[in-house]
Amino acid sequence: MLVINKKIHMHRLLITILVFCSLHCQLPAESTAEQDYYSARKLAAKGDKKAAYELFMSSVAKARQKNNIKFEFYAHYHATYVAYSLQDYDKTSKCAENALKCLENNQNQRWSRQRNIQSIKVEVLGLAERCASIQQKITTGWALNHKAITAWKKLANHPSGSLNLDPALVAKSSADLRSLGWRLIEREASYLQLVGRTPEARSMLNSAIKHIGTDPNSSHSTLSAYSIKLITHLALIESFVGYKQRAIELYEQSIRVSQANKNYPRISLFGQKLNLYATIAYLQGVDDKIIADTDSIIAESEQKKYRNLLGLKRHALRIKSTQNNSQIRQSVLEQLAIQNNKVGNQTEVLFTSRDALFEQAKCGKAGLDKAFNQFVTQVRRSGNKKAEPRIYRVYGDWLRIQHRHGEALTVYQEALRLNQNFEWHPMTILVMAKMGAAYLESNQPDAAWEIWKRMEAFQQLHPDLPGYTIVRSRSIQIHALLRAGLEDKARALATSTLQMAKAMRVPNIWLTSIQLKFLDQLLLKLKKSEAPQPNSQKENTRPLIIHPVAMNTLSLPTGTTRASFFLINRESTGLTGKVVVTGNGVSFVIPDGETIPSVRFDPNLPKKTIEHRIRIESGRMVEIRFASSKPLSGQDNRQFSLTWQSDNRQEPPQEAKWGIFHSITEQNYAVLDSAQCTPTPFIGVPVLHHIHFPETAENPVGFRMRSKIPLRLEYRKAGTGKLLAVDDNGNGIFTDGGDFISPQKPNITNQDFPVISPEKNMQFAEIEIWIFTKLDTNLDKDVQLPLEIHHTGKGWTEYARDVIRGN
Repeated sequence: MLVINKKIHMHRLLITILVFCSLHCQLPAESTAEQDYYSARKLAAKGDKKAAYELFMSSVAKARQKNNIKFEFYAHYHATYVAYSLQDYDKTSKCAENALKCLENNQNQRWSRQRNIQSIKVEVLGLAERCASIQQKITTGWALNHKAITAWKKLANHPSGSLNLDPALVAKSSADLRSLGWRLIEREASYLQLVGRTPEARSMLNSAIKHIGTDPNSSHSTLSAYSIKLITHLALIESFVGYKQRAIELYEQSIRVSQANKNYPRISLFGQKLNLYATIAYLQGVDDKIIADTDSIIAESEQKKYRNLLGLKRHALRIKSTQNNSQIRQSVLEQLAIQNNKVGNQTEVLFTSRDALFEQAKCGKAGLDKAFNQFVTQVRRSGNKKAEPRIYRVYGDWLRIQHRHGEALTVYQEALRLNQNFEWHPMTILVMAKMGAAYLESNQPDAAWEIWKRMEAFQQLHPDLPGYTIVRSRSIQIHALLRAGLEDKARALATSTLQMAKAMRVPNIWLTSIQLKFLDQLLLKLKKSEAPQPNSQKENTRPLIIHPVAMNTLSLPTGTTRASFFLINRESTGLTGKVVVTGNGVSFVIPDGETIPSVRFDPNLPKKTIEHRIRIESGRMVEIRFASSKPLSGQDNRQFSLTWQSDNRQEPPQEAKWGIFHSITEQNYAVLDSAQCTPTPFIGVPVLHHIHFPETAENPVGFRMRSKIPLRLEYRKAGTGKLLAVDDNGNGIFTDGGDFISPQKPNITNQDFPVISPEKNMQFAEIEIWIFTKLDTNLDKDVQLPLEIHHTGKGWTEYARDVIRGN
């Protein structure tokens, strides 16, 4: 009995202990979304970003389980910043997208209507925009910046009809809104400059800078890191375009206000200083003080392990470039490219690779065609359209060194077109000078003097051109004249240029190459040396190209019929010959002062043949336009031909054919051309399409071209060449890397594809699409390129099909 009682007692004691433990020693409860959120913020403050991100994501998951939208938003918002600091841009974009969805889907909630939440929305949109820009998704980034502008305007109680921000409105806003507003203006200017719309970018930044106070002691000062960045960004643009003195003044201004701002990042200040020193080095050389300060900046950056150290080193190399020979610079740049690639800084890889390639080209290293083609493809993939003109210019220089003047002139023509389209006047005059030299070197003196006359007229038209740019362009001309044996002309031009330079106070560093002593030495060197021999690599000579080689057009009963043919001369010399046109009622129309004819025709008159003599200079592309004087009547088809007959009897005639097909019934829309073409990686070919609009048409309509193989398609405004959109891989989608769409009118909300409207008082519009093949594109068979129009509610409908002919 005693044993039994002891067992019962022990059993009761055990139960009592268990009950006590259950009441007073409970296991830790699972954390809540709020607890994870606040713990994650503490981890982030301590610098443990990876752990903080994971805990924020845990908070998101738990908030979703409890339908706690408020904390789901806040966790996503802070995770966006953490992911951005970790340079994980995919996660940053995803977190930003989810944070914005939380706001958009809960706009009626009390917490989501708070003013500070809307300010956070602008911040999140800004982070998402930066990620898209870094990932080279220009269309996406630009659209996000416009959403941020719209949200900012709502915060400022300002009408949001325009995509532009009024700097006066930003300057009058509260401190937090001011900083965000300056950032949005700077980002908008960045996109405009990126796609070559430089005048708009400069105007926007100049207007903003007038409204920021640059005196830190003033009660009206609106200084912030972003307002300072406006000045720096404008300085970068001015320096890039060629207005170096203006850039120096802006850099000095930004450095003054940066140093007065205690919270301004030191690494950003270092970047400003090195950009200033590089600009001074270009304009007037460097002194010991600049070199010492540059070395000090690099030493401190290495000691503190600044993230942009490799970029600072590249700038330092630019500053010291006058002290190093080209081979040393090339070697250092290649090492920096390797280091940048290791740390994943692809933007710096692009910059250093560019500079290394340009150094090789300057040295005349053979076999760089593939490297240039690869580089221009990489730049295009980044969406950096503003980088293209310089690539074309340097590639043209290298082709000249290789004595491939026909190809050089073709490339220079594209550089000239881009510079003029972007209104980069200092670069434009330099390209003209180089083209004249290339013409003279390829024994085309008349063409050389023609382009140099244009250069002089251009100088008169733009009196704000920097003096050193004029001296540089003339030195190119002087050296070309000397090499061509035109010594008297070279010396006379040098004398007048030196007088002009003195009056314009051009730094002496620019005058060395045109001093008469230098010209004497150069002339002596030329006389002693043998005549330059062509490079062993043969020039890619081929007869004049007609594009397109074949075309069909649908003619509608109520409209006129149009077409364009392009004659492209890639020879090293100008070509003379005659254009022969055969068709119904054809006649030439030649405007006063012009030599290239247009063709008018009456489809109802008898067929006949006409001819006109023309000369096409090396590297030129001329357009011959056809237009009917009356609509096609009846059901008969019409056939036209355009033939080029060279004066060189050994060169066979080239012919292009055009067929017009009558349409009995009026269609909803009609694309009136279908073309065949043969593009190249560096030189694109244009395809013109004429879209007929019915009288009841919706305005405007979307359009696109699609390719099954990777092609670069540039959509330009016909006649002006203004860039409307880029589809870098030709898939018909405009949000991939390297793609972009120019912002459309405020009443057009869809930014997914380019749009077009009929010309004023007309029922048609012209589409101009330039086609570039990729470097390794396989063209062993024909490639079909359907052109489609977007109908609201119905999607895409194909109306024409172009063809790239296989090899």
